[in-house]
Amino acid sequence: GDIYGISNLELPYSNAFKFFIEKYPQLLSGFCKHLQNIVQCNKVQCNKLDTICRYFAENPNYKIEKIKREWKNIDILIEVDKRWVIVIENKIFSDLNGKKEDEITQLDKYERILTNENEYNAYNKIFVLLLPDHNNINIDNYTNWHKLFYSSVSSCLNEFVKNINDKQLEEFAEMVTRHSDKDYNYSVMKRRFERALIKAKKE
Repeated sequence: GDIYGISNLELPYSNAFKFFIEKYPQLLSGFCKHLQNIVQCNKVQCNKLDTICRYFAENPNYKIEKIKREWKNIDILIEVDKRWVIVIENKIFSDLNGKKEDEITQLDKYERILTNENEYNAYNKIFVLLLPDHNNINIDNYTNWHKLFYSSVSSCLNEFVKNINDKQLEEFAEMVTRHSDKDYNYSVMKRRFERALIKAKKE
């Protein structure tokens, strides 16, 4: 991933999350448990989170109906059992779009879309901002959004891969773990410098 810089791009990560959640739907309940364990939220947020985690626990054979990428610019939208819709906005280095006083941000926009979308009127809705640990965006003013850090996702993935044989998922878990480092930029430069030294010695 480092060779072409794709380890720093949001698109490949979002595509990979979609691919592996489709392949292993049980990852979704795992992410939920990790989010529940670390989240600090208001009463409304926590009630919604507790409800969906309890639903997953009571319905282990839940079905993912659809996973949409870039539906109305939403990074990932997941439909579960025609009862839940989970919206995930994935940010690696970028901030939220629309930070000016006269603009609504992406998070405001996506909430409005889901609120006004007839297709999802009867669905319970969960909104998640997925962030590497080095990009801690402040969302204190967004009462319906939860922050899920890559470190929690990494913990979930690394637990999961112990019980299966999937080299692709192992490699993806490794890439997610890299973004669990709060000093990621320093770590990247350190790895590149070490590789340059090794190459120089060989020459």
